[in-house]
Amino acid sequence: MREKKLLKSVNRNSKEYWKAINIKVLGKSINEDLKLNQNGREISDGFEMANKFSEFFKKKVEDLEKSSDCLNFDITDLNSLITDKIYFNTQEVNEAITCLKSPKAMGLDEVLGVVIKHILNSISKPLCWVFNNTMDTDITPKAWKLSKIIPIHKKGEKDNVTNYRPVSNISSLSKLFERCVINK
Repeated sequence: MREKKLLKSVNRNSKEYWKAINIKVLGKSINEDLKLNQNGREISDGFEMANKFSEFFKKKVEDLEKSSDCLNFDITDLNSLITDKIYFNTQEVNEAITCLKSPKAMGLDEVLGVVIKHILNSISKPLCWVFNNTMDTDITPKAWKLSKIIPIHKKGEKDNVTNYRPVSNISSLSKLFERCVINK
Protein backbone atom coordinates (compact mmCIF):
# COMPACT_ATOMS: atom_id res chain seq x y z
CA MET A 1 0.00 0.00 0.00
CA ARG A 2 2.81 2.42 0.93
CA GLU A 3 4.60 1.69 -2.36
CA LYS A 4 1.51 2.63 -4.40
CA LYS A 5 1.18 5.89 -2.47
CA LEU A 6 4.83 6.71 -3.19
CA LEU A 7 4.52 5.85 -6.88
CA LYS A 8 1.48 8.13 -7.24
CA SER A 9 3.35 11.06 -5.78
CA VAL A 10 6.50 10.82 -7.94
CA ASN A 11 5.31 13.47 -10.37
CA ARG A 12 4.83 16.01 -7.57
CA ASN A 13 7.90 15.62 -5.39
CA SER A 14 11.44 14.55 -6.25
CA LYS A 15 12.07 13.32 -2.69
CA GLU A 16 9.08 11.01 -2.99
CA TYR A 17 10.36 9.94 -6.43
CA TRP A 18 13.67 8.76 -4.97
CA LYS A 19 11.91 7.01 -2.11
CA ALA A 20 9.88 5.12 -4.70
CA ILE A 21 13.01 4.24 -6.69
CA ASN A 22 14.77 2.96 -3.57
CA ILE A 23 11.81 0.83 -2.53
CA LYS A 24 10.46 -0.40 -5.86
CA VAL A 25 13.56 -0.65 -8.05
CA LEU A 26 16.44 -1.15 -5.63
CA GLY A 27 14.48 -3.04 -2.99
CA LYS A 28 15.74 -0.84 -0.18
CA SER A 29 13.55 -0.18 2.79
CA ILE A 30 13.31 3.33 4.13
CA ASN A 31 13.49 3.60 7.88
CA GLU A 32 11.68 6.80 8.82
CA ASP A 33 12.13 6.13 12.54
CA LEU A 34 15.90 6.48 12.97
CA LYS A 35 17.09 6.10 16.52
CA LEU A 36 20.60 6.42 17.90
CA ASN A 37 22.11 4.38 20.67
CA GLN A 38 24.41 6.41 22.93
CA ASN A 39 26.01 4.42 25.77
CA GLY A 40 23.04 2.05 25.94
CA ARG A 41 20.52 4.91 25.90
CA GLU A 42 18.13 5.16 22.95
CA ILE A 43 17.80 8.63 21.40
CA SER A 44 14.86 9.36 19.12
CA ASP A 45 14.41 13.11 19.56
CA GLY A 46 15.49 14.86 16.33
CA PHE A 47 17.08 17.81 18.12
CA GLU A 48 19.10 15.59 20.43
CA MET A 49 20.20 13.36 17.52
CA ALA A 50 21.32 16.43 15.56
CA ASN A 51 23.37 17.55 18.57
CA LYS A 52 25.01 14.11 18.84
CA PHE A 53 25.98 14.22 15.15
CA SER A 54 27.24 17.79 15.59
CA GLU A 55 29.39 16.86 18.59
CA PHE A 56 30.81 13.80 16.81
CA PHE A 57 31.63 15.64 13.55
CA LYS A 58 33.09 18.63 15.44
CA LYS A 59 35.44 16.32 17.34
CA LYS A 60 36.50 14.68 14.07
CA VAL A 61 37.39 18.07 12.58
CA GLU A 62 39.26 19.15 15.71
CA ASP A 63 41.27 15.90 15.67
CA LEU A 64 42.04 16.38 11.98
CA GLU A 65 43.19 19.97 12.60
CA LYS A 66 45.53 18.82 15.38
CA SER A 67 47.14 16.19 13.17
CA SER A 68 47.36 18.31 10.03
CA ASP A 69 50.16 20.40 8.59
CA CYS A 70 47.67 22.61 6.76
CA LEU A 71 47.57 25.01 9.72
CA ASN A 72 50.99 26.24 8.58
CA PHE A 73 49.70 27.06 5.10
CA ASP A 74 49.27 30.80 4.51
CA ILE A 75 46.57 31.48 1.92
CA THR A 76 47.79 35.06 1.47
CA ASP A 77 50.81 33.67 -0.38
CA LEU A 78 48.50 33.20 -3.37
CA ASN A 79 48.01 36.97 -3.65
CA SER A 80 51.60 37.42 -4.80
CA LEU A 81 50.78 35.34 -7.89
CA ILE A 82 48.03 37.72 -9.00
CA THR A 83 49.17 40.91 -10.70
CA ASP A 84 45.97 42.23 -12.31
CA LYS A 85 42.89 43.63 -10.52
CA ILE A 86 40.60 41.78 -12.91
CA TYR A 87 40.94 38.20 -11.76
CA PHE A 88 38.00 36.70 -13.65
CA ASN A 89 36.11 37.72 -16.77
CA THR A 90 32.48 36.92 -17.63
CA GLN A 91 33.54 34.11 -19.96
CA GLU A 92 35.33 32.36 -17.08
CA VAL A 93 32.29 32.81 -14.82
CA ASN A 94 30.07 31.40 -17.61
CA GLU A 95 32.35 28.37 -17.90
CA ALA A 96 32.14 27.82 -14.13
CA ILE A 97 28.35 28.07 -14.28
CA THR A 98 28.14 25.48 -17.04
CA CYS A 99 30.26 23.13 -14.87
CA LEU A 100 27.74 23.28 -12.01
CA LYS A 101 26.14 19.91 -11.41
CA SER A 102 22.43 20.63 -11.63
CA PRO A 103 20.96 17.77 -9.61
CA LYS A 104 23.38 18.08 -6.71
CA ALA A 105 22.17 18.94 -3.23
CA MET A 106 21.83 22.59 -2.39
CA GLY A 107 23.40 24.48 0.47
CA LEU A 108 21.79 26.88 2.89
CA ASP A 109 20.98 29.28 0.04
CA GLU A 110 18.65 26.58 -1.36
CA VAL A 111 19.58 27.52 -4.93
CA LEU A 112 19.98 24.62 -7.35
CA GLY A 113 22.65 24.70 -10.05
CA VAL A 114 19.97 24.32 -12.72
CA VAL A 115 18.46 27.66 -11.67
CA ILE A 116 21.79 29.46 -12.03
CA LYS A 117 22.37 27.77 -15.40
CA HIS A 118 18.94 28.95 -16.53
CA ILE A 119 19.73 32.62 -15.72
CA LEU A 120 23.37 32.44 -16.86
CA ASN A 121 23.17 35.47 -19.19
CA SER A 122 21.63 37.66 -16.49
CA ILE A 123 23.84 36.66 -13.60
CA SER A 124 27.35 36.17 -15.02
CA LYS A 125 28.29 39.87 -15.15
CA PRO A 126 27.19 40.67 -11.55
CA LEU A 127 28.84 37.46 -10.31
CA CYS A 128 32.03 38.41 -12.11
CA TRP A 129 32.03 41.73 -10.24
CA VAL A 130 31.37 39.99 -6.88
CA PHE A 131 34.09 37.40 -7.48
CA ASN A 132 36.65 40.03 -8.51
CA ASN A 133 35.73 42.20 -5.54
CA THR A 134 36.12 39.18 -3.24
CA MET A 135 39.60 38.50 -4.61
CA ASP A 136 40.61 42.16 -4.46
CA THR A 137 39.47 42.79 -0.89
CA ASP A 138 40.26 39.34 0.57
CA ILE A 139 36.79 39.42 2.13
CA THR A 140 34.58 36.40 1.56
CA PRO A 141 30.85 36.80 2.16
CA LYS A 142 29.86 35.09 5.42
CA ALA A 143 27.07 33.18 3.69
CA TRP A 144 29.68 31.41 1.54
CA LYS A 145 31.37 30.06 4.66
CA LEU A 146 28.23 28.38 5.98
CA SER A 147 27.25 24.88 4.96
CA LYS A 148 24.56 22.34 5.58
CA ILE A 149 26.06 19.20 7.14
CA ILE A 150 24.27 15.97 6.24
CA PRO A 151 25.19 12.74 8.09
CA ILE A 152 25.55 9.87 5.58
CA HIS A 153 25.56 6.29 6.83
CA LYS A 154 28.83 4.51 5.97
CA LYS A 155 28.51 0.99 7.32
CA GLY A 156 27.53 -0.93 10.42
CA GLU A 157 24.60 -0.29 12.70
CA LYS A 158 22.55 2.80 11.88
CA ASP A 159 21.97 3.55 15.54
CA ASN A 160 25.67 4.33 16.14
CA VAL A 161 26.73 7.90 15.34
CA THR A 162 30.31 6.78 14.60
CA ASN A 163 29.02 4.87 11.55
CA TYR A 164 28.20 8.12 9.75
CA ARG A 165 30.31 10.59 7.80
CA PRO A 166 29.53 14.27 7.33
CA VAL A 167 28.79 15.67 3.88
CA SER A 168 28.97 19.43 3.66
CA ASN A 169 26.69 21.19 1.17
CA ILE A 170 27.95 24.70 0.47
CA SER A 171 26.04 27.45 -1.31
CA SER A 172 25.88 27.50 -5.09
CA LEU A 173 27.69 30.84 -5.29
CA SER A 174 30.48 29.50 -3.11
CA LYS A 175 30.78 26.50 -5.45
CA LEU A 176 30.96 28.86 -8.43
CA PHE A 177 33.64 31.00 -6.81
CA GLU A 178 35.71 27.93 -5.95
CA ARG A 179 35.32 26.65 -9.52
CA CYS A 180 36.54 30.00 -10.91
CA VAL A 181 39.58 29.92 -8.63
CA ILE A 182 40.36 26.29 -9.52
CA ASN A 183 40.01 26.99 -13.25
CA LYS A 184 42.32 29.99 -12.94
